[in-house]
Amino acid sequence: LKVSVGMDYKVSKKKCNISLMGAPFSYTFVYIKDDEIVNPSAFSVEPGHSSANLFGSEITANVDWKITKDISWISKLEYFTTYDKVIASWENTFNFQLNRYLSTQFFLHSRYDDGVTLTEENDTYFQFKEMLTFGLTYTW
Repeated sequence: LKVSVGMDYKVSKKKCNISLMGAPFSYTFVYIKDDEIVNPSAFSVEPGHSSANLFGSEITANVDWKITKDISWISKLEYFTTYDKVIASWENTFNFQLNRYLSTQFFLHSRYDDGVTLTEENDTYFQFKEMLTFGLTYTW
């Protein structure tokens, strides 16, 4: 859960939409329901707890760009700081319309959190997730 107070600046062009939001006052609530599935320390939750309350400031940038008729790029960059630690997240989605019936999507999400407790298994502040999907499209 995120609650922020700030300003949002938007630019809209023919093939590209950009949004820049700055919030000097921001609150983030993190809740981990099942610590057997998800490691709480990977999301700034202290060991033995199931939630975290984070106060700080945030900057968010969104880009939606239709590169060609069949290719588009959607990007979201979030930077949150508690002035003690930094959480940054960058999501990129590329959509490809291969033909009238086939499409594919490539998703890449990178995350940096220096509030994470480093262990032997988790020896970095970076996390990555990628996904490649193929789809069938039919319009009537």
